[in-house]
Amino acid sequence: MPPASRLQYTYIPVRFKKSKAKAKSSSSLESFGSFPINLSKYEDSMKKALDVLQTNYSKLRVDGATPAILDDVSVSAYGTETSLKNVAQVAVRDGRTLVIHVFDESTVGAVEKAIRKAGLNLNPVREADGKLKVPVPRSSKTTRDTMKETAAKEAESAKIATRLVRRKAMEEVKTLKDEVSKDDIKRIEKGVQALTDRYIKDITQVQQNKVHAIESLDVK
Repeated sequence: MPPASRLQYTYIPVRFKKSKAKAKSSSSLESFGSFPINLSKYEDSMKKALDVLQTNYSKLRVDGATPAILDDVSVSAYGTETSLKNVAQVAVRDGRTLVIHVFDESTVGAVEKAIRKAGLNLNPVREADGKLKVPVPRSSKTTRDTMKETAAKEAESAKIATRLVRRKAMEEVKTLKDEVSKDDIKRIEKGVQALTDRYIKDITQVQQNKVHAIESLDVK
């Protein structure tokens, strides 16, 4: 599922306390552009929480060989810790095999060791010309259950992050109680809550999609 896009709203200026005109309703954060605080930053933060969840899910192996499962592997090379992508290129050979082209043959051993210790249940096999073949085994029922638990934890973390953004937004809006009308405060709080609900719903949907993919695994 693609990330939630920024909602499009009609611009509605904020009424300050001396104004008696009745403002139109809106569910927009962007519709409060004349508000003396930056509310759009909170929407950006909610979107970031969803983006992080989707990135983490992309690294959670469902089945088959995908280079993304090695994104977090760190290699000890040249006296420092570095990302695998800085010392090698990962490609798909077939549905259950990755092949790693190590740039410097002197670091093949370090790359092999890093993958074995990454907790991914992967065992590289050395080939010629600085290459490593990495067979990707079928998932077991235990592995599938663990992935579902991980997916749930990742989704809950995203929801917590989103609600924290909501709380910060609400706190900042309340600081303007002496500058703008109560109706405008309530209107913007309603917009913040609506946006929060939207992203929580999107997070839940992304989690459900991931769990469905995990449950569809052909386990051994």
